[in-house]
Amino acid sequence: MATSEPPPTDPTREVYIARQPILDRRGNLYAYELLFRSGAASRAANVVDATAATSQVLCNSATVGMDKLVGRHKAFVNCNRDVLLKDFVGLLDPKTFVLEILEDVEIDAAVVAAVERLHAKGYIIALDDFVFNREEITRAQLVMGHIALIKIDLSLCPRETWAPAAKFIKQNHKVALAEKVETEADFIACQAAGYDLFQGYFFAKPEMLSAGEINTKAMSVISLLQAIRANPEVANVTRELKSAADLTVQMLQFINSAAMGLRNPISSIQHAVTMFGLKNLERWLMLMLYAQNTAGGDPQNSPLFDNVTQRAKMMEGLAKSVAPANRALHDKAYLTGVMSRIDALFQIPLERIVSEFKLDDDIGAAVLRGEGELGQMLQLTAAHETENFAEVARLAGELSITDAQFNQIVAASYMTDNLLSGDKSN
Repeated sequence: MATSEPPPTDPTREVYIARQPILDRRGNLYAYELLFRSGAASRAANVVDATAATSQVLCNSATVGMDKLVGRHKAFVNCNRDVLLKDFVGLLDPKTFVLEILEDVEIDAAVVAAVERLHAKGYIIALDDFVFNREEITRAQLVMGHIALIKIDLSLCPRETWAPAAKFIKQNHKVALAEKVETEADFIACQAAGYDLFQGYFFAKPEMLSAGEINTKAMSVISLLQAIRANPEVANVTRELKSAADLTVQMLQFINSAAMGLRNPISSIQHAVTMFGLKNLERWLMLMLYAQNTAGGDPQNSPLFDNVTQRAKMMEGLAKSVAPANRALHDKAYLTGVMSRIDALFQIPLERIVSEFKLDDDIGAAVLRGEGELGQMLQLTAAHETENFAEVARLAGELSITDAQFNQIVAASYMTDNLLSGDKSN
């Protein structure tokens, strides 16, 4: 008999969240797939089974709120046979969650009945890792009336089947989602084939244009950043801000927003700089580099902006774990995370951009060559994103970061409280 009781959890096992972005055809952020891994640092990470993962979703929903983990976006979660038949997911909000039927689930009468029941409750249901062959088509037909999406893993499918698979999916009036989209070329090919959604970090690997230019607004941000680093006096920063009226207006709007929690509105630039703090102003300017290139001007829809914010916060968290009292390292780690994706924003080789910013040598070495302590942290952050478990274990061990510490850092980096979400005492 079906039950909605959540599965038991093992309190002795550390589990961390991996969050993969899912984009729409315009490159806007649509959803995240939530994956759960155990043994993040001190041993090779293992995939957590779907039953345990559902328990982790419920735990996170109760303790931190899914709105902080995925914002206003949807959350895809894996469902194995046990999860489907026992209806654990019935405790999840159907307005937020998309349920993925895993590829190894035998679709028999019991599973079809469970899928039909969940569909009737309003859940969006996806069929995971579809392969375009006769056996998989027959399997898909068994639940076709109750699913909304079909996902294909590009790494499992010959390239010549990508388009026919999309055609089959669209003919059945389902949303076609391509996962393991690793390059911009793959994204363009899947767009042409008719796919609706795309999963992967391809947005951070654009084709480089060595002769490209950094736009005027970006150069204004760069100029302000350089001025702050060269002469971090409030009077000097105020003078620089007065020469960039559009940025100043945006800054005042942000500071006066509810996110800053101020009792009285600010209208003076100097007062704003004093209240905001130079470190927060520097961070805001760095993130504005990414926000000004987002679709519709909304950074919440930009996967690159989302990724760089998460990277920066994770880098800062790693630095605080490695050297709790070293404020300078915390700030450098945050900036290193932001700068590590700057080539994807401008589509210009990183070497050229790093020289334009005149970064500290240790930040430049970390971003360009992965060198030094900051470089180790950046490599660990990148390994986590790509789920390179061996590298995660090795680098976390070298930095003396335990499973519990790593899991806490990862979870905190995903939180969407506000744009900066860093140490407000800096």
